[in-house]
Amino acid sequence: MLIVALQPVVSAWLGRRNRTIVLAAGFVLVGLGFGLTAVATSVIAYGLTVGVWTLGEIVTAGIGAAIVADLAPAHMRGRYSGAYGAVWSAAYLLGPLAGTRLLALGAPVLWVSCAGLSALAAAGLLALGPAISQRARYLDTQPRTAARNWSGQPCGGTGAGPCQGAGNCCHLSMW
Repeated sequence: MLIVALQPVVSAWLGRRNRTIVLAAGFVLVGLGFGLTAVATSVIAYGLTVGVWTLGEIVTAGIGAAIVADLAPAHMRGRYSGAYGAVWSAAYLLGPLAGTRLLALGAPVLWVSCAGLSALAAAGLLALGPAISQRARYLDTQPRTAARNWSGQPCGGTGAGPCQGAGNCCHLSMW
C-alpha cells in the first residue's frame, strides 16, 4: 500500500534531486529497515521495519536505471541497461544463497549483515558521486550519434528492416 500511495507522489520530486544522493539515501533507508529487523520482537515492530525498507525501495526505484542511462553513450544504452539488468539478476540468484548461510548463523546476523552491506553500498555510491556527475555532464555535451550495431558500425544502409546484411543488425543496440 505504501508503494501504491507514495511512489507516484514522490517520484517526480526525487527525480529533480541529485541521483547519486537519492540512491544512497534509499540504500540507507533499506539498510535501516533491515537492521531494525534484527531487534524487532513483535508483529507491529516487524511491520514498522517493513515500512522503513519499503520507503527505501520507493526512493531507489528507477534511480539506478536512470544513473546507468546517464552514464551510457547514446549508442550503447541498450548494452549498459542489459549489463545492469544482468547484475541485478545475479544478485537475485546469489542473495538468497548467501542469505540462507547467514540465517543459519542466526537471524540477527542476517539482518545486521544486510544493514552493513546497504551502508557500504551507500558509502560507495557517495564516493563515486562526483565521478558519476562528471561523466553524465560530459556525455550531455557530446553530439548525439547514430545507433551502432554489435561490431560498432553505424546502423543504416540500404535494404528493408533493421538488418542490412550480415553482422549489421541494429534492433538491440538502438535501445
